[in-house]
Amino acid sequence: MDHSILERIRKAKSYQQKALLALFPENMAGHLETIGREWDAIIIECAAEWITRNTEKANPENDCRTEKPGQESCKSGNRTGARKVSIE
Repeated sequence: MDHSILERIRKAKSYQQKALLALFPENMAGHLETIGREWDAIIIECAAEWITRNTEKANPENDCRTEKPGQESCKSGNRTGARKVSIE
């Protein structure tokens, strides 16, 4: 994106936050800012968890279908497929 567009989006976001704060009494401004920071933290934690889960699914070393002897990841009961067994 163009730098000027990003700057205009940031400015609009700032105005939006100021307008929202203007709707409430002044003594609530601190509470609303705290709630906003907590909401941001919740979104970041959810995104991190989602990324972690999806990268674990994409990592074949943690896949139960290619389980190696002594591998701990599949013993928790969270199987994604059949276990590979060698018949001798």
